[in-house]
Parts: sequence; structure tokens; C-alpha cells
Amino acid sequence: MKKEILNKNIELLKSELKQIKYPEKLRYEKALNGAPRTYFKILNYSLISYSRLVADYLKENSFKVISNSEEDFIDMIYNALPTLFNYTPYQTIKKSQFFTNGYADEKALFCVEVIRLVKVKHYFLSKHNNRIVEKNIKIENKNEPKNPTKPIITKEKKEQTTLQEKIKMEDKLEMENERIENAKVNTEDIVTHTFNSNHKVDDDKQLKVNNNK
Repeated sequence: MKKEILNKNIELLKSELKQIKYPEKLRYEKALNGAPRTYFKILNYSLISYSRLVADYLKENSFKVISNSEEDFIDMIYNALPTLFNYTPYQTIKKSQFFTNGYADEKALFCVEVIRLVKVKHYFLSKHNNRIVEKNIKIENKNEPKNPTKPIITKEKKEQTTLQEKIKMEDKLEMENERIENAKVNTEDIVTHTFNSNHKVDDDKQLKVNNNK
């Protein structure tokens, strides 16, 4: 009967590991023997790697997620679970039992419960963060003009625009007058040049006549 419960808890653990995308394949024999290292790696992944939100949440509440030893890490878990997750691990397995072989049933169940607690905490932290983001977006939108695509034209800006248009118009007229004046000058030059040329031809003809005489 106990072996059936153990197998059931390990199968349950395998299902939970699949949901959190645990990167390693659970070694069934080691899990059955209650190898401490096997279950430690599962707890480490669940609390630190699975959810960045949960890992940050632990850090924000002064729990060291990076420990010098496996014993320190388990100490952190046993302190953090009652404080932040409202869960007492001693009801499932004692800390001293975790680092000995055996107690596979208790360890498997403990890991299942921790994974579920982490998933729930991740869900609520995500929801809370989304609310903060939405609130910040609303504040930003509130501070923006109601019609950002349609700029507000003040009286001063309107006058400035009118003045700029007037200057452009005057520049245009001035350029047109210059063009007309230049055209006049060119016409006068052509007339003068034509007159001088004709006059010169007449003088040459007269000179030729006088020479023939």
C-alpha cells in the first residue's frame, strides 16, 4: 500500500515537473530511494529558475536565493515558506530528514506542494505587475493631449503662421519684380545692341561710298 502511494506521489511529481518545464528527466530509481540531491535540484529549479517573479519576490523580502551550500538553501526555503507562502514544511517533512536517503514519499509530496505554491504565487505576482503596468499606461495617457494628432494652435502661433506666409508672399513678389526688371534690362540691351550694329553698318557703307568717289 505504501509503495502504491509512493508511486502515485512520484507520478504526480512527474506531472508537475512537466508543467513547469523542468529541464531534466526525473530519475525514477533515485526518486524512489529518496536521494537528497534529486529532490534538492527540483526545489532549486522551482523557486529560482522557473519564475523570475518569484525569485525576485524572495530577494525583495530579504531571502538569499544564492546560497553557499545546499543546507543554506534548504534553510532559506524552510524560513520563506511559512512567511511568504503561508505553508509549514515541517508538516510534510523535517529538515533533518531531507538530507538523508529514504523518505521518498515525503520528499516527493513536499516538492509537489512547493511547485504548486510557486505556480500560484507566480500567477498573483504577474497579475499584480500587469495592474501596475496598466495603471502607469493610464497615467501616461492622461497626461498626454486629448488629440495628439491635431496640434493645438494658439493665437500667437496663428499670428506667427500668418506672418510667415506674408513674408513668403513678399519674397515671391520681390523675386517676380526682379525677374521683370532683369527682363527689361535685357530687352534694352538687345535694342541698344541692335541699334549700334545698324548704325555701324550705315557708317561703313557711307565710308565705302566716299572712298569710291
